[in-house]
Amino acid sequence: LGLDADFADGEATYTKVDYRSVFVWRKGDAIKVYDSTCPHQVTNIPELAICENHLTCPKHQWKFDLETGECIEKGNHPLKSFEARVEGGVVQAWW
Repeated sequence: LGLDADFADGEATYTKVDYRSVFVWRKGDAIKVYDSTCPHQVTNIPELAICENHLTCPKHQWKFDLETGECIEKGNHPLKSFEARVEGGVVQAWW
């Protein structure tokens, strides 16, 4: 997904790899990677949806906590998450 240093602590980053867009959330050493597709109606959530540690889908305003991936407003389905790790200074994820 990118160099470890490219993902700032306490911030979300939107990135594209091949055919997939994802949000990367970093808190200390913890790295979370989420699909950019809303679980409600498969709407792609754009980079502009990031507000601090939350994402809000523009279609129906489902709001997600980036630390957990849980939906915290309007809906009841979490973001799809991917296994991730830092290896040799590079953030990797599997889908």
